[in-house]
Amino acid sequence: MKPRVGNRFSGASGKPTGLPRGVLLAIGLLAVSTLLTEHGFVVDVATTFWVHVVEALLAGGYVADRVLMCLRGTKRWRIVRERQFEYGVLALFALLAVGLACLPAGAASVARFLHEESSRELGAQLLKLFLLANVLVQLLRAQQRLLQRVIRPEWILAGSFALLILAGTLLLLLPRASAAPERPIGFLDALFTATIASCVTGLTVLDTGTAFSVFGQGILVALFQVGGLGIMTFVAFLAITSAEALPVPQMLAFRQLVGARTPAAMRRQVWAILAFTLLVEAAGVACLYACLPPEGDRLARLGWSVFHSVSAFCNAGFALSGDSLTALQGHAGAMLTFMGLIVLGGLGFLVVTVVLIVAGLAGFWILEDGKILSGKPLETQFWISAFQSVTTRTAGFNTVPMDQLQPATLLLLIALMAVGACPISTGGGIKTVTFAVLLLALRAFMTGREQVEIRGRALPQRVLLAALTVLVLYVFVASLGVFGLVLCDPQIRLRSQMFEAVSALSTVGLSTGITAHLSPGSQLILCVLMFIGRVGPISVVLSVVRSQRPTRYQYPEEDLVVG
Repeated sequence: MKPRVGNRFSGASGKPTGLPRGVLLAIGLLAVSTLLTEHGFVVDVATTFWVHVVEALLAGGYVADRVLMCLRGTKRWRIVRERQFEYGVLALFALLAVGLACLPAGAASVARFLHEESSRELGAQLLKLFLLANVLVQLLRAQQRLLQRVIRPEWILAGSFALLILAGTLLLLLPRASAAPERPIGFLDALFTATIASCVTGLTVLDTGTAFSVFGQGILVALFQVGGLGIMTFVAFLAITSAEALPVPQMLAFRQLVGARTPAAMRRQVWAILAFTLLVEAAGVACLYACLPPEGDRLARLGWSVFHSVSAFCNAGFALSGDSLTALQGHAGAMLTFMGLIVLGGLGFLVVTVVLIVAGLAGFWILEDGKILSGKPLETQFWISAFQSVTTRTAGFNTVPMDQLQPATLLLLIALMAVGACPISTGGGIKTVTFAVLLLALRAFMTGREQVEIRGRALPQRVLLAALTVLVLYVFVASLGVFGLVLCDPQIRLRSQMFEAVSALSTVGLSTGITAHLSPGSQLILCVLMFIGRVGPISVVLSVVRSQRPTRYQYPEEDLVVG
């Protein structure tokens, strides 16, 4: 009898390879349980000791799986290529373990920097990271297998964000995610915070710097890092670096999600996205670290820099201070770094991006001159105006109190938030390309042209229809959101509710200060708006109403008088 292809026991050689899939699943579940027990709950010393023992055994199980894969198969290099992520994790942590053992002085220095009591404690932390890395790879593998049964990319995209929000909510409910473990985060606050982190929207109801522990803040960093890039980007990377053949529908879905026309372009696109993200965020960490005062704990400075660099690049808008970045409003280096991270995180259509930034800067400066900018040095006024123009493009940071802005300024910011960032970026809004297509369509109509043209090329009708659909859906959803907020909280001013709804739908995160004072109904409405804004109005609608049968007929045209 022939072995079943794809079974865990039939590798490239047809012979048993690693541990049974059920055993690996049990190891993964136990690893998650031990990690959550130790870091999510308050446990005594005896329990911690036995947790460490179990973690060591589980790590040994992962190592045994990799070793058995090679020992039981004849085509070992092919097996390594098919499981290069798993072997890469093993090789990386093996090198780190050897380094700790061979360089005791260096290990002791690293332990002191990380506030660990000894090199042995540092080794225990390394073991936990090894378990966590293997669990994450297992989750991505499971997602990859699930995708083989789901063809429609709209379901894939919406489902991945829903699962991320659910996982984030459960993690934030853990006692030690709260700065006060005896008072864990409430369910609604955890759901709302997980939603805004996953949808990279900074409409916080809790002070991130004081309400969450370091563990909780780490969860938030992971949520808006994964939420900013999208789970499917990581799954696509796992797929394209694997030698395993993938179904054609799955590859087509990946290509559509990352905006690639060919498999080769998809590979380049995914590699470029992850490499660009890593390089830019690392540069942001270095620049922000240099902007901080040299005195103080180095680990705390590094943690602050990492948190804000990832938050800015992913356009999440989270800050560890209750007044966001107000204290840095006159610091040129910090402002340039944050603006650079925000722009690079939402970059795409360069010309439109520059025009919107300049227009927003000038508009904010003019409208707030003599108002909130009164009495500040000219240089500080420039940085405030420039930063607020950039951050409105879906970042969510602020350097001035938003509730003190003029009504006309709020309307300007609403317009900038509605346009948002660029396609295939971490930002929201209708997107700059949609805005540009609509302007080109307006120009074509006013000049009497039959086609929408740009640089010697005519845009297909489907592009114009898509742009119009995005605009109509955006206005419709935003209007429903405002209507719902007015019903739930009629005592709040309408302009503040409009600002809040557009900020949520565009995944910006700016607020006039009403978020924490909204009723549970309004907070749930904002959660829905943020989810739709992150996934995309078209994707949400298509995942529900898209027809599976293409039309095979065409009606005759009929002119109508409009306008």
